[in-house]
Amino acid sequence: MSTTQQQKSYHNVFFARQPIFNHKMKIWGYELFYRQAEGSDSATYIDEFKATMEVMSGLALSPDDKFNTAKTIINFSKQGIFENLPLSLHPQTTVVQFSDPEKVSPELIESVSILKERGYTISLDDYNARHENIELYKLADIMTLNISEIDSADITQRIQTISGLKASYLAKKVENAEQFKSVKESGFAYYQGYFFKRPTTEVRRKISSNELLRFNLMEMLNNDDLDLGELSKTIEKDVSLSARLLNLLNSPAYGLTAKISSVQQAVVYLGWEQLKHWLRMVLLTDMKQPGKSAELTRLSLQRAKVLEMLDGYSGTHKNDERLFLVGLFSLLDAMLEMPMNLVVERLSALDETIRETLNGGETRFEPWLSLIEAMEESDWGKVGAMAATLDLEAADIMKCYKEALEWSNTVLTSM
Repeated sequence: MSTTQQQKSYHNVFFARQPIFNHKMKIWGYELFYRQAEGSDSATYIDEFKATMEVMSGLALSPDDKFNTAKTIINFSKQGIFENLPLSLHPQTTVVQFSDPEKVSPELIESVSILKERGYTISLDDYNARHENIELYKLADIMTLNISEIDSADITQRIQTISGLKASYLAKKVENAEQFKSVKESGFAYYQGYFFKRPTTEVRRKISSNELLRFNLMEMLNNDDLDLGELSKTIEKDVSLSARLLNLLNSPAYGLTAKISSVQQAVVYLGWEQLKHWLRMVLLTDMKQPGKSAELTRLSLQRAKVLEMLDGYSGTHKNDERLFLVGLFSLLDAMLEMPMNLVVERLSALDETIRETLNGGETRFEPWLSLIEAMEESDWGKVGAMAATLDLEAADIMKCYKEALEWSNTVLTSM
């Protein structure tokens, strides 16, 4: 094998992360999902644990660059536990998760005890409440239950079967607000699933004057014949938006010698393209309803950037800026607590193909949105199918996902 061939020997690795919330709907941590892609052209074998380490070494898993606030859940097999693979990760932020085994060996107890002594949080996935595993359960900090696979009576039984355990409970596959309420009442401390991305109600609600102004601004940004003078006057009606725009331009980051003292000056200075980009970011951030997770905003930004970047790698077509808007607006229903069809009605100036895609139509953009949704839910079979449809390589998807994650964190920090 030539040196060049050796340098190119690798396994593509798909990865995604899902947020985990506490009872206050604040981010407690993220679970990292990974999978080696099928059909790799590599001659060098890298097992899934080492592949996970490769992904983690270059991935900012937590919005906090210093990993001070969010936990990271990583799944390991028993062999990975025996080989002490978790020891390469920081104990204060790493949650070591593995499946509740049918049989507990002395070697497993010893290995888990070492991790526990080193300060790692231990999580048992698919907790089964087996009395013969009680020695292992006493070492666990978190018990995870997949509530989509067991009924409420079984959930209660598993929690109550073995008394005296100090572990907290994590509910995964929480699909909607009703399930979220139910598991909270059952004593779960942490929650994971699709529920945070879906509206909690389908009832028509009154649009506030502040929201109406932001919808109007969003409409104006989608109008190719926009009058910048009219845009300036609309921004001036929002004191908060005006102050943020002026503070941005008068900050050291821009280094202007002359102070920008009016919104009209700011609009002229930034120019249409840069102003449009900035306003979309700010408006999206501000549209989040009270009590909704900021993760929705982060995910919207991440979706937008991933789709924008992947478009450049696809062999199907290139450089369609509408993909950015598809990702950016794809969670507005959950953010605004409104059905998507009503959101789209408010954005009548939006491109028709984008509107149809957001409403669930089969458009040229639908496979792209399906790809990113499959990534977020770690549905690797669907990811592979969508990637093939869009003529995308696994390595490019991984690269764009990582860079988009970092970009969305940076954008939110600057808002």
